[in-house]
Amino acid sequence: MRRNATRKTVKEVDIDALIAQARYEGPAVTADRLVGVDACLRQLQGQIALSARPELAERFGLQPSGTLFIGKPGTGKTLLARYLAGHLGIPLYQFSADEFGSDPDNLHEVFRRLRGRRVLIFIDEISLIAQRREWMQDPADRRMLSALLVSLDGLAAGERKERPWVIGACTPDIHLDSAIHRSGRLGVIIEFAPPSEQERRQLFELYLAGVPHSVSADDIGRLAEISGGATGADIADYVSQAASEVLVEQAAAEPVIEYRHLEKVVARRGFIGAERPERVPRWDTAVHEAAHPSPPTTSSAPTPWQR
Repeated sequence: MRRNATRKTVKEVDIDALIAQARYEGPAVTADRLVGVDACLRQLQGQIALSARPELAERFGLQPSGTLFIGKPGTGKTLLARYLAGHLGIPLYQFSADEFGSDPDNLHEVFRRLRGRRVLIFIDEISLIAQRREWMQDPADRRMLSALLVSLDGLAAGERKERPWVIGACTPDIHLDSAIHRSGRLGVIIEFAPPSEQERRQLFELYLAGVPHSVSADDIGRLAEISGGATGADIADYVSQAASEVLVEQAAAEPVIEYRHLEKVVARRGFIGAERPERVPRWDTAVHEAAHPSPPTTSSAPTPWQR
């Protein structure tokens, strides 16, 4: 399905407002909240070192590259970007690709204003303007892709000590133009996988730690088993929905989340709707589901953005 029709027109984009709204002013993300993205963080250590000490790029003649985050929604791409900005002590600007509209000048102007500054530019859904050009039927799409490539090249031409770190993010089911992940543009590719069972256990512990609950360690283990395929964002939402279930009951003077509340939410996989008794997880069902292996994160077959 084409999404370009939803893009804002040229006149609707206020560059000043766009940049101001993109500046992240939320709470800092600490390392303990990066459950499930440890491997991604390790792969970024080289870029982190260059961003923390940009003079090293000059000394070694290095050309810093941008980064491409690829993963399903909720696997921690935005969370990791926020952590990186806070860890490095630099401003974070979060954009969604469709916010640039269909005028290449909007994209050029945003990059022009942020050029020469130590900031992190995070562009979500970058596939909207970076899909393979042979698939593009609208000339405006090709112009936006060209603008993105030229803008990234413009950053590379600037001072190594004062240049933004650009991170683009997209889902695995996309086909990006090969020029986008050329060295010097978004040349470092990081894949985000759904959390393992052990990581889901840690995520339940993380999000339950901040709310009143009586869920035991054994209960959390069972929840981790029956929530196969859930992302970190899903688990955060499960805890939120369970809290809502507690408030609806209004039975106790000191309401707390119990295992039954979370079991009910996980059984319906987070969707609010009619009760479906057949989805109530039983212990034998949980064991059966836990026996299914997760899809491999690596394969000899080419990934979508490599085809």
